[in-house]
Amino acid sequence: MKPDKSFKKKRKPNKERLPGVFSKEQLVTLLHNTNDSRMAMIIFVGVFQGLRIGEILRLKWKDVDLESGMIWVRDGKNVKRHETGYGKDRCVPINKKFRELWMKWKYYNQDEEFIVPSRFKHRKRPETKPSNNSSISTLPS
Repeated sequence: MKPDKSFKKKRKPNKERLPGVFSKEQLVTLLHNTNDSRMAMIIFVGVFQGLRIGEILRLKWKDVDLESGMIWVRDGKNVKRHETGYGKDRCVPINKKFRELWMKWKYYNQDEEFIVPSRFKHRKRPETKPSNNSSISTLPS
């Protein structure tokens, strides 16, 4: 009897495997080919501050202290804390090299509530994480 091709054996997670990291050339190429300043800021915050995509999109200016150089990430692992009682908060330091960029970004987006402003001002941001069926593709390594 042949095994069913639709059946896939589950892999054990390899806890020793480190996540992939962009090379300097890959980052330069990625940022150079980004025409949208919001997307560039998302890439910047994700790569250099270590925030997840959902954390970046939910990050508000009230959670960024440029004077002390700290970002307060709320509900990083669970956006439905009010339902489950579990959520992870953490403080992320802003590298001194990038503080000036943060200040310029705030100057140009001073009337915005969120770090990454929405293109659609009349729409409310979703409070949940994107589904696994998202159309966002990953970059090849």
